[in-house]
Amino acid sequence: MASALMAGAVLLLAVGAWLWAWRWTGQTIVDGARDRLALYETSLDAAVERFRYLPEFMALTEPVRALLDAPAEEARAAEANAHLLRIARSAGADVLFVMNADGLTLAASNAGEPTSFVGQNYAFRPYYRSAIESGAGRYYAVGATTGKPGYFLASRIDGPLGPLGVAVVKVDLSPLEAEWRRTAEKVALVDQQGVVFLATDPAWLYHPLAPLTAEALHYLEETRKYGSPPQLGPPLTQGSSRRAGLALATLEPAPGRAETLFELAHPLPGHGWRLMLLAPVTRANEMASLAAFSVLVLGLVAFLVSTILGQRRAHARARERAHAELEQRVEERTLALRQAQDGLVQSAKLAGLGQGLAGIAHEMAQPLAAMRVSLASLAHFIGAGDKAKAQGTAEGLAAIADRVEKLAAQLRNFARPDTETPRQVSLQDLAHGALSLIEHRLKAQEIRLERHFPAEPVLVEARPNRLEQVIVNLLANAIDASEEAARHAPGARRIDVVLALEGEEACLRVEDEGSGLGDLPPDRLFEPFFSTKATGRGLGLGLSISRGIMAEHRGQLRLASRAGGGVAAELRLPRLHRENAAR
Repeated sequence: MASALMAGAVLLLAVGAWLWAWRWTGQTIVDGARDRLALYETSLDAAVERFRYLPEFMALTEPVRALLDAPAEEARAAEANAHLLRIARSAGADVLFVMNADGLTLAASNAGEPTSFVGQNYAFRPYYRSAIESGAGRYYAVGATTGKPGYFLASRIDGPLGPLGVAVVKVDLSPLEAEWRRTAEKVALVDQQGVVFLATDPAWLYHPLAPLTAEALHYLEETRKYGSPPQLGPPLTQGSSRRAGLALATLEPAPGRAETLFELAHPLPGHGWRLMLLAPVTRANEMASLAAFSVLVLGLVAFLVSTILGQRRAHARARERAHAELEQRVEERTLALRQAQDGLVQSAKLAGLGQGLAGIAHEMAQPLAAMRVSLASLAHFIGAGDKAKAQGTAEGLAAIADRVEKLAAQLRNFARPDTETPRQVSLQDLAHGALSLIEHRLKAQEIRLERHFPAEPVLVEARPNRLEQVIVNLLANAIDASEEAARHAPGARRIDVVLALEGEEACLRVEDEGSGLGDLPPDRLFEPFFSTKATGRGLGLGLSISRGIMAEHRGQLRLASRAGGGVAAELRLPRLHRENAAR
């Protein structure tokens, strides 16, 4: 009877150990996969966002504008085709093309090729409709003309009387897909209809995760997203489930290849997709089996100890030897289990190394350190009954909190999409906001900043986010120039930001002590994709886009070499008089 009870208890413990080890190991795997999922999202954003400004930039160029003004002139079409081809090659984009307001393609970088977009009408594509209706659109689809998939980023081109057309860049995501495949992980991008369109496993491509509704099939047919009719495979999953609080999915991309995996999904609202990572459960099963086996071994050892002790109770010396031998076995098995547990802990530590996305933490470190010191002082003054010093320390803490809050607010405002209309703003406020965004770079490079601002507000009419983007770009260029000059001639560097009123204009200058322009004509730096920086440190579009933004504000952007070395970047805007601004 006692033996049966012991056997039952050991079995229960083994089952409990299996469940605990599976849950613990599974959670470790899922936590590490979640960190890697964030890195995949970052690589996707990097692959797409480097082309985000191209449609808007295309809309500002003269050949495109000239073609939209006179679409029937063949010479203008030829010039626009060549212009788009140059931009596509410089930027590394797949295809650039321009449509009129009805969706008819007037010019494309692939003009003259057998799969040219020129003359094709893409009004049925959602990216065209979204651009016409809201100003911008993005959509992933298999090309209706080329049969080659890509991500389409579109921007509306406006005229005095309404939309003139739509500028589009087609981004090839196959290099990103190839990069993901080298990781040997199971990663996929899933569209709004639940169809896998990019995956590290080619067998998953163009399979829906679950059977599609009639509405979803109609949408895919109407937009020709995956061909007409849609060229889709059978559903990829046999269903989802949960075990010990963790999500599982059973996939069968081909008959007889069913596999159960941990399922992680992260929404990408900016694209309307889901990013999925599926991790094998093999390691969790192995560790759970090891834990259960260890418990069974320990139970067997305990059972043997009890049996041997009972049999040798009459032989004291022999019983002591047997007991020592069994104790040694118990210690060995316990050590093996402990080593297995230590291995699991180490795996969890290694998984935590993926959490490295804290770029702004250093900017918050100084005020937080000051806050800790102030809190300690506050506690001391309260304990000492010094109300006045406690009050002063509390006010200091509030100021530190305000500083952190203002920095966070400035970052949030700068990142907000530009949907605002022109309004009255202070150039001092915009300059202070831009400086707060790059203050950490100034500190890191040990660059001294001198501000020369008038006491009275300098008012202009502008879109704050777009104008602040120009100021940030000029400051970043000055820091890069100072950093490059410091490599060749070490020493203290200074940047001057000067704001002045000159007649009816407001003038803001950013002056650095870099190597200057040399013999390079200043206007050359405003050419698209021209850059004096090292390869990989920019597309050469910053100044070109900044000049376009200044043109929108009826302003000017100029560059000039300084007499003592370095560059002076100057932006000019029509000023607002205080009496006019108050009306």
